Amino acid sequence: MPKRVFVSFDYDYDKTLKDFLIGRAKNPDSPFEVHDWSIKEASPDWKIKARARIRASDVVIVICGEHTDAAVGVAIELKIAQEEGIDYFLLNGYSGQTGKKPATAKVSDKLYKWKWEDLKTLVGGAVTTLPDPAQRAELLELYKLAVEMADRVSARRGTANAFFLSVQTTFVALIGFGFPKLTEYPWWAAFAVTLAGVTLSATWWLQLRSYRDLNTAKFKGINKIEENLPVKIFADEWEALRSDPVIGWRKRYAELGTSERIVPVVFVAAHLLLFVGTLTV
Repeated sequence: MPKRVFVSFDYDYDKTLKDFLIGRAKNPDSPFEVHDWSIKEASPDWKIKARARIRASDVVIVICGEHTDAAVGVAIELKIAQEEGIDYFLLNGYSGQTGKKPATAKVSDKLYKWKWEDLKTLVGGAVTTLPDPAQRAELLELYKLAVEMADRVSARRGTANAFFLSVQTTFVALIGFGFPKLTEYPWWAAFAVTLAGVTLSATWWLQLRSYRDLNTAKFKGINKIEENLPVKIFADEWEALRSDPVIGWRKRYAELGTSERIVPVVFVAAHLLLFVGTLTV
């Protein structure tokens, strides 16, 4: 009995490819039949309809064209297939160029060439896992590299914190010792010193935010790789920290990036307080 295939494709650019695949499915030696495909209608319940159609399929073929990475519908349909445990594979739509994978594709999802003999084999046993040990080893090496790079970013952030904290502490101390003489100078002298301190604090705060954004992006990549590993160390750890209440006065885990960015704000307040003090003396 032919397998029932659902074809996911970008309606705006790859409809011709879908029609061509339907035509090939009518070949006498075809092991599958295309019984449904992507939904174009933008109704509120289109996701429910798509899930029902995909659930009724044996295999989902995702046609990857030049703009598939930006096709929201294709990404959602692939995610549904993953959630429902339906076999699927990614098919390169055009010869001579590499199609773009949907946003929800896994790192391990291979992009297969459009060859009729290969297509028949794939439908017979769609690939949703790593095809060979070599790719598993490659994926593990990429995972180790991503974790190492994230660790280096954290180390650089710690070094930056130590530097700015030392500079700011020294700066405030010098201002404090020179406070009596600073009051003898015109107001703009104290303002210039305060402006320098506030600028230094703002640079510190912006750098911390940059490191936070960089680490967030890196851990998104790490979590995506972990979807293809036996355990999800970082994803499970983060989920535990976010969901489990912390015993004591805090209701939940306080992120380091949030707490450490308070320190530059404290130094801004210190500089402004010293400036106001020079005006009132």
